[in-house]
Amino acid sequence: MVRGGTYSARLEDQQALELVLAINQFGRLNTRMHELEDEIKEKRSQHDQLDDAANELILADDDEPVRCATVAARLTSAPRQASR
Repeated sequence: MVRGGTYSARLEDQQALELVLAINQFGRLNTRMHELEDEIKEKRSQHDQLDDAANELILADDDEPVRCATVAARLTSAPRQASR
């Protein structure tokens, strides 16, 4: 309630607001934690694949050529074709 230009809130209202804010913050942080866990899983998978490839290169015979492929692509088009 407003008295003389100042706002006074009941203790219960303040506590309820603090609880809501804490719950919202927990929800945001929990969501972020799950996103980071998923990102870590993806990075570990990429690391394992690169580690396996590096081990294969180490174990490859020196007399045998190593086959690898690289792909580079560049697509160009006129503005009229790009809008189709």
